[in-house]
Amino acid sequence: MSAQDRSFYSDVIRYFDQAAAFTQHPSGLLDQIKRCNSVYRFEFPLSQPAGDVEVINAGGVTVSYFEWLKNLSHVRFGRMEKRYEEAVGRRMLKAMELSTGHRFTEPELDLITRGANELDIVNSGLEETMVTAYHEILETRRQYPGMQSLRAAAFFNAIEKVARTYMELGIFP
Repeated sequence: MSAQDRSFYSDVIRYFDQAAAFTQHPSGLLDQIKRCNSVYRFEFPLSQPAGDVEVINAGGVTVSYFEWLKNLSHVRFGRMEKRYEEAVGRRMLKAMELSTGHRFTEPELDLITRGANELDIVNSGLEETMVTAYHEILETRRQYPGMQSLRAAAFFNAIEKVARTYMELGIFP
């Protein structure tokens, strides 16, 4: 079957099954997790050392999570700290002016001391989440030499997290 013939969902099932084979969890728990698996698609290419390109799906769920957090608090990201950050930056630049004798122009002060807005914070949070997740996935693939792809390693990590939560909350058995 060619890559074009496979549906995205069948790929999800295939990678889930590959990753599940590396876990130590009972099949009933894995079946429960598999049934609850939701499919989200956000793609970006990742070049591999051998020259191959693997397409990774991620990101959209993370930003949706950030939006959910914002909605819970009814306060936009950056509202609480933006002016404080700007004031701290201005005080530091004023101290630099006093110690060096150099005066910053008002446009320079504005540019340097601009506090983070909502988009800056969301992008920073997404970048941190994605970089951390990528390193966790890469480490998982290194720990399991038979792991066929980064995608299978990502599924493995997800299965481990969901299984741990199910066990801790008493959802399974």
